[in-house]
Amino acid sequence: MTESCLQIDGHQLQVKRHARRTRLAIRVRAQQVEVLAPPRVSLKLLEKFARQHQAWWLQALQTAPQPLQKYALTNGAAWPFLGDRLQLQFVQGKPQVHFDQQADNRLLICQLARPENENSRRRVLQKWWYQYALDYLAERTQRFAQNLGRQPSQITIKSFSGRWGSCDGRGRIQFNWKLLALPDWVVDYVVVHELCHLVHLNHSSAFWQLVEQHYPRTREAKLWLKQHGHLVIAQL
Repeated sequence: MTESCLQIDGHQLQVKRHARRTRLAIRVRAQQVEVLAPPRVSLKLLEKFARQHQAWWLQALQTAPQPLQKYALTNGAAWPFLGDRLQLQFVQGKPQVHFDQQADNRLLICQLARPENENSRRRVLQKWWYQYALDYLAERTQRFAQNLGRQPSQITIKSFSGRWGSCDGRGRIQFNWKLLALPDWVVDYVVVHELCHLVHLNHSSAFWQLVEQHYPRTREAKLWLKQHGHLVIAQL
């Protein structure tokens, strides 16, 4: 548990003691320096230890990744949207949403009774985003399903924390609403991927051959998701 903090040359170091710890240690994570110690070590000794290793933890702070910034629900905030940007605007008025696709960044104007309330902003944006995702993904699914010769029995939009879609044995496909934050060509890969599970409900070599047959950019899309997909999920 955290007992207190040390102040060293303008830096605040958290002291964390644990009954089973026998040695002093320092770690840096999430832009925070932590001094790990047994229960009864004095703060004076901990400060001396931290100063002895100051050069190391200062260097570690410089190279540590910055805290992840989530996309804001504020006027003018820009969210990733199918390889472009979706600029948010919240105004007072009769509840409705206007999507201006002609704007430079694609403008989404959300009218609501209490535009200053963050929960209200989140609800109206989520409702619009889910419906747009359903319409867009249903259209893309229909396009590729015609080429594949298979149709899903149902398409729904869900919120997943670690996957982009799923397909079950009854032919029902679920898509993650966060797909709209990906480039459109990556979204198409996910659509084809789930459709191919209507033929092969596994990830066998036959499955991957079918995916690449119907979507030649499969390897490129998989690499993009591996490099960037987890950040998109985390930031949304």
